[in-house]
Amino acid sequence: MNPLKSIARGYKRWRHRRGFGVHSPFAYRMVRDVLTSRGHYYAVVRFKRYTAGLPRKTIKEYAVLFRLVARLAPRRINLAGSVEMQLYPVLRLADSRVLIAEGTGGYSHCDRVLTILSASDIRHTLPDGILRSGNMLVIRNLKEQPTALETALGTVTGG
Repeated sequence: MNPLKSIARGYKRWRHRRGFGVHSPFAYRMVRDVLTSRGHYYAVVRFKRYTAGLPRKTIKEYAVLFRLVARLAPRRINLAGSVEMQLYPVLRLADSRVLIAEGTGGYSHCDRVLTILSASDIRHTLPDGILRSGNMLVIRNLKEQPTALETALGTVTGG
């Protein structure tokens, strides 16, 4: 590979890493305030207590899910598949009003349901209507199974 192209590509990635270049205001705020935020949210002490002893990668993932729930304020969270028990109090800490349920059922129009599932659970846990208006889907461990995103998109779009 040409070293100059590599440097130029690295510069572009560096320049756009904090959401710059994202045209949608909603998507820009999601990248800036949720995915790449370095600031602390409220309840830092209790968050650290709930995540004590977990691997650093898991703590970072829980922090992103915490910020996501705090930002989007879903009415219900469906935890599907293999979700660790330590995640329950972290999500409850983000918003105490949210109903946390296991499984992937009960979707209706504009219900603001956030479904969190692992990439390995996609093939047999995506029901119809999972992404109707107002509902959201978070796929964990996507790097381990990169084809899971195409499977999910094919399932929710019907093709």
